Amino acid sequence: MKINKQTKFLKLLPLITLLGIGSVAFAGGQSEHREESDQGDQNAYVGALIGGNRNANSNGTISDTATNPTYGLTAGIKISPRFGIGFFGSRYDLTSSGAFLGLPVGTSTSTTMLLGQGNFFIGGIHVGVEAGPTTSSWDGKIASLHDGSSNTSMVYGPHGGIDMKLDKTITLGGEFHYLFSTAQNVASNAQALAAIKIWL
Repeated sequence: MKINKQTKFLKLLPLITLLGIGSVAFAGGQSEHREESDQGDQNAYVGALIGGNRNANSNGTISDTATNPTYGLTAGIKISPRFGIGFFGSRYDLTSSGAFLGLPVGTSTSTTMLLGQGNFFIGGIHVGVEAGPTTSSWDGKIASLHDGSSNTSMVYGPHGGIDMKLDKTITLGGEFHYLFSTAQNVASNAQALAAIKIWL
């Protein structure tokens, strides 16, 4: 009788072992999943930005003209842990210190940019490229001397930034954008912005 019980136990031993290994693996997977959830690994964000910008000289160096206040919005989503796509929009006013689209020196313009982004994430750091249309408009009295009151062109360039977590869903950081224009006689533009984001 004892021999039969031992034989049955030995036959069931592989099954018991497999069940034990499976239970341990399942428990470990659940633990890792809970840890990831506790870390608040959100994949989408919306944010507001404020800072300043300067035009660049023809040789690419930042000009010594006054910094222009700039504000903007951003939104995006991670399509994988490292890569994401997003949107960046900014607006600023500028008084030209040189020829700008054929307008007189001192012309005041307002510029709005709407750019699509590709992002690469490394922890709280992100870098990438962006491109899209920018529209500049100027005073109607000045515009009456020209073909229209606005001009639209394409801009493109690199960007980078850092996001530091204040809690699971809010980050505070900064971004830098350097943008080249496809329009003639339009200087490159550098923007340095503080950013607050809500992660969803």
